[in-house]
Amino acid sequence: MSIAGPPLPAARTRGITRRACLIAATALGAALTAACAGQTTKDSAQTGGPIKPEPGTLTWLLWSNPPDRKILHDQIVTKFQADNPTVKVEGVDPPSGGDAAAYVTKVAVMVSAGEKLDVFGLSPVWVPDNVAANVARDLGFFTARDKAFKIDDYAKGVVEAGSWKGKLYFLALFSNFNLLYYNKTLLDRAGVKYPDDSWNLDTVLDAARKLTSGDGTTKVWGFNFSRDLNNITPYIWNAGGDAFDKAEDPTKATMSAPASLEALQWLIDAINKHKVAPGEAGATQPTFQSGQIAMQTMPVGSIGPVAQAAQFPWDVTFIPKGKTGKRDNYAGTLFYGVSANSKQPDAAWSLLKTICGNYGVGLQSRRRSARRR
Repeated sequence: MSIAGPPLPAARTRGITRRACLIAATALGAALTAACAGQTTKDSAQTGGPIKPEPGTLTWLLWSNPPDRKILHDQIVTKFQADNPTVKVEGVDPPSGGDAAAYVTKVAVMVSAGEKLDVFGLSPVWVPDNVAANVARDLGFFTARDKAFKIDDYAKGVVEAGSWKGKLYFLALFSNFNLLYYNKTLLDRAGVKYPDDSWNLDTVLDAARKLTSGDGTTKVWGFNFSRDLNNITPYIWNAGGDAFDKAEDPTKATMSAPASLEALQWLIDAINKHKVAPGEAGATQPTFQSGQIAMQTMPVGSIGPVAQAAQFPWDVTFIPKGKTGKRDNYAGTLFYGVSANSKQPDAAWSLLKTICGNYGVGLQSRRRSARRR
């Protein structure tokens, strides 16, 4: 599934990995702080008590709104307004171009200028700067009063990724974690059993050798992997390494540490030494959907494109374990939070729960399942 809109950086499913030292994030952090230095929330002045959605109109700044996602957005709004008849929702399209930095800047400008904004989206890499600039509300103000809300309904990793310095600021709509896809026809032909949760990197490499065959443009490769940092980070984690020295406030990169290098070497060897994975070939690199890749680690969001294009039986399973015996994964996560300057905070919280609660997440899950069928 291709999601039109800003990219989703990774959150670690057993903790948090933030690429906070990216140049774009650092630069934007300074801009956010300058733009919103005087912005404060009014939570401390408000009293506790049950959640009571205030009447009026909420502004929901959508993270992305292509036609297929607009259907979901409309359903969420319809559901929310039926449950809260005194509250209306105005969905606002994000900045054109699908650029994350432009979106985050727009949010900062709207909050600092006092423009109406109630619910907005974010991805993990922007959380520290967003919180430091007082753009998002601390959701603890709501969770302490909302007896129906259960934080344990959310995976620990995405909760931590939506938090900063021990406080929760964002809820996750979905997590685009990694899976191992496999072509049943190719595995059957080579006499290789289907992968399961016992598989590790040695098992994958052994199977990939048996599955690699042929030559030239029709060659079948036993294994492949996505080359971006999100998708190679699980290999690093599961070898005992990491990209940075600390999950919060990192001070240095640790990609040159022995464990990190060992993981990267395994991936490089799969291409150059064992020759079971294709090298870099730009747009001509074979895809899993083409039937030339027997096994590949890809995000769960790839289920849609595979289901639409693959002309063979296939399935997915867990990613392989690393030498540590662990199977830590990444989650490309879309968050939503409540704006610091919302004049209808309880109503905004109620909308947030509809977007990122059982109803909204259920719509998202059914959408992906339908694409697979």
